[in-house]
Amino acid sequence: MQISSGIAKGMRLSAPKSTKTRPTSAVVREAMGNVFQGQLEGRKILDLFSGTGAMGIELLSRGASEATFVENDPQCAKILRQNVNEFMRRSRQQGIDLAEPQVITRDVKKFLTGSLGSYDQKFDIIWVDPPYHETAAWSKILCETNTAIINSEGVICIEAEKKTCSEVENIFKESPWEIQKIRTYGRSAVIILNHQKKDES
Repeated sequence: MQISSGIAKGMRLSAPKSTKTRPTSAVVREAMGNVFQGQLEGRKILDLFSGTGAMGIELLSRGASEATFVENDPQCAKILRQNVNEFMRRSRQQGIDLAEPQVITRDVKKFLTGSLGSYDQKFDIIWVDPPYHETAAWSKILCETNTAIINSEGVICIEAEKKTCSEVENIFKESPWEIQKIRTYGRSAVIILNHQKKDES
């Protein structure tokens, strides 16, 4: 597993031996990197259920300025820090001065409902990659998440199993979040949302 493009292209990511994690596939990472290519400069990333940090590091490699990673599993968080440190080492070698990414070892729900209450920054891209069988439950939690955590032009991207897309769409119908598009990659899908107000006319 390696970074597909940008300043850390070819960097291999360490991963836990445990089967608990399901790293975002190279196909999805490269595709989403291409979706945001040219739009990442100055952008702040929040990577939830970070695992190895593959998605957040991919976006940093392609030009994002800051990233915050949230991962509950201590073993994964330890490896995540190793990957972030290696990315930063490569960045410094190239004379690129980036803000030090934050790695937070905490339950994602507690982070969303607790830490963010007093969080002093807004994000531009929030990447959410829960276990596939928990996508619907996490979608309901996101529906209740304060839109103040994201900039006005920001987006939330949820990686899900393609067969659950209809269920997730229904969950977000009566929420502050609006689905922009759904992209599919094999059995996976990425649901992209923003919090622009819907036309009520």
